[in-house]
Amino acid sequence: MTPSTAPAPVPSGRRRARHAVPGALLAAAAGLFALAGCGGDGDGSGGDGNPTQAVCADLADLKSQTGEMATMEPSGTVTDLQDMRADLSEDLGDVEDTAEGTAVRTDGLRAAFDRLDTSMDRLDRNMTGTAAVDQIKPDLDALTKAITDAERSAGCAGG
Repeated sequence: MTPSTAPAPVPSGRRRARHAVPGALLAAAAGLFALAGCGGDGDGSGGDGNPTQAVCADLADLKSQTGEMATMEPSGTVTDLQDMRADLSEDLGDVEDTAEGTAVRTDGLRAAFDRLDTSMDRLDRNMTGTAAVDQIKPDLDALTKAITDAERSAGCAGG
């Protein structure tokens, strides 16, 4: 190391405190996980064979997004729907991430979303929002059903 990049010498008998912050962050994160109900026996199932509450919460968020899309305001546009699709995609990614390591299958959710995604790619940008929702309604309904099926198989309260 050059003299300008070399660490300053530590007085003898003293240790650098640079590990204090990561240790504090680790302790805080562990506390947050405990408060959120994460952890347990290490299998991601919450300890009793059910998926974690995080999976159910993410499924609820995904279902909420599909409901918002299905009941879009009459003044909505295709661009608004595409923005909602981006939110759906993000929420689906959250579900897939939290479901990893649990018994919850997300293949059906992904397949239903992909069909909706393809239908939305075919929308005419000049359509009214209401007409666009009517056009994608079968695929939106299929995604909602896939979410309900996933909630049921996961043992979520809303499923």
